[in-house]
Amino acid sequence: MNELLDMGGYAIFVWSSYGIFFFSLIIFFLINILNLRKYEKIFNKTKNKID
Repeated sequence: MNELLDMGGYAIFVWSSYGIFFFSLIIFFLINILNLRKYEKIFNKTKNKID
């Protein structure tokens, strides 16, 4: 099991790459959710003005 986690001496690069990837994936997901909520509010305001 330690050999798998060590990855032949490249573990620090591999695991940090995985960490950066998943961290940025979560950040981009949260940014998109916040933008979606903002645009939904704008859409609902303009829709209510039309009705």
